[in-house]
Amino acid sequence: MLKLILVPALLLAACGDNLHPDEDQVATGAAGSGSDAPGDTPDAAVLTARFIPFADDCDNHGVRFEAQFGYSDGGAVANPICHYDFADGTSADTCVASHSLPTAQIVRLTVTDPATGAMAVAEDSVIGPEIFDVIVDLSSGLSSSGRPFIAWSARTLYGGAEAGKIQFVDFDPIQDVEILDPEQQIQPTGVVSVNRPGVYTVSVLGSVELDLGGCSKIVSKTIDLTTCITGTH
Repeated sequence: MLKLILVPALLLAACGDNLHPDEDQVATGAAGSGSDAPGDTPDAAVLTARFIPFADDCDNHGVRFEAQFGYSDGGAVANPICHYDFADGTSADTCVASHSLPTAQIVRLTVTDPATGAMAVAEDSVIGPEIFDVIVDLSSGLSSSGRPFIAWSARTLYGGAEAGKIQFVDFDPIQDVEILDPEQQIQPTGVVSVNRPGVYTVSVLGSVELDLGGCSKIVSKTIDLTTCITGTH
């Protein structure tokens, strides 16, 4: 799979009235497990948080962020308050947010438990997916038996490089297309005969699988076979 999003180890910080992670926890990104602050017990539950970035929109370098959080003793947060801060100065008050990240940027998540006042912060550098595209070329002609045909050639590009695969090739009107084998419709190249001349639309679905998520795209092109009836193709 291709590398989509740069996700170094998250730095988790737990805080609240008396909650402070020690230096080793912050450096390793380990979930908080206590505090050295006066008055705290060694096994005091600590709120921790992180976010998982997924590909959301390859056309816009979009990333979907999903917050994960909880207490070190397994306790849940009933009504979490999530807040994302992005390097471009915008923010989002939700636990699942989407944002365009064409370049690597620092993303900061703050999760608050309104019941206890405990707070956890996760911060990391993230970059969105590259542009994904599907290139389709069509041609037509007459077979040796005099029947018109459509030929296609398709490829997928991620960040300008060959990557991904063709998932499906569809035709409209499909009732006039002779598909001898369903496997034809998942091939990057192929030829199909048509029962009558006319204007046909060929739609190609391509996709690319990334480290976290992936992207897909449909590209449609039309081809006019009306002149094939005269044998001029």
